[in-house]
Amino acid sequence: MYSEIAAGMDEDRYEQSVRTAGIRAARYLGNVLRGQIPDSITPYTLEGAKEGLPRVAYLYQVHSVGLNLSSFFYNMRFDNLLPVIVHPNEILDGAVVDGNWSHPNVKTPTWFHTNNPLIRELYQRHGKSLNFVGVVLFRGRFEEMEGKKRCANLVAASAQLLNANGVVASWEGDGNAFIETMLSLKACEEKGIKTALMTFEHGGAEGDDDPLFYSEPEVDAIVSLGSWDPPITLPPVDRVVGGDYLRISPEQGGIYLPAKDEIKLVDRLEYFTAANELGFSKLSCDEY
Repeated sequence: MYSEIAAGMDEDRYEQSVRTAGIRAARYLGNVLRGQIPDSITPYTLEGAKEGLPRVAYLYQVHSVGLNLSSFFYNMRFDNLLPVIVHPNEILDGAVVDGNWSHPNVKTPTWFHTNNPLIRELYQRHGKSLNFVGVVLFRGRFEEMEGKKRCANLVAASAQLLNANGVVASWEGDGNAFIETMLSLKACEEKGIKTALMTFEHGGAEGDDDPLFYSEPEVDAIVSLGSWDPPITLPPVDRVVGGDYLRISPEQGGIYLPAKDEIKLVDRLEYFTAANELGFSKLSCDEY
């Protein structure tokens, strides 16, 4: 699909128009389920903590950097919000809505937020091998180093306020956005809070380049979720939904490839959620 901004409409009005259309579509689709009885109900509660188990918080970094690239928290842009402690059920209930229209390979769509597998796994372990104590929601990709350090210190202070013994972290975005996460984990380690990070790797097409954008020596417990760099071939298909062409390389003005044909991508930059940091993908890497 290709669209142009109408004469006299600026980028802000265009973005608002598209978001309004999306809200109306969501309401229309939601009405299909109005009054329906679900097949099953799974309750989630932070009650039932057991004495002696480690207290674990989830550090949840979202990507939010302005027009066309925002995440929303209770309908407020997360662009300039400082870290905030939230109940994990708020995330599952839709408090965080994705509004990023770029970076499709590292995008966290709203459905991923509301079905976050890491939150569900922490709930499954709650009162058994750990006590899940809450979520620290924060933004990545502040433009200046002072903002990144401020964010990191507040994330660690929030984890300390939750009396966490350990934290597990995920992040969204690439490059610049990764620094806040690393600095936050470093700040937690300096406060005696053990950390673990879930992240994709780079590593290049052959897997022999540097895997991370940035690192801190204190952050040494990392779970790899695979790499987006190796080339990938999409096989030909008989039926296509949504258009006859796949548009890649938008930074070059767009290259249009027949959607039904075999498509070879030199990396997975245009592959939707190819580098998902929440653990939905089965991709991983091991080092021995």
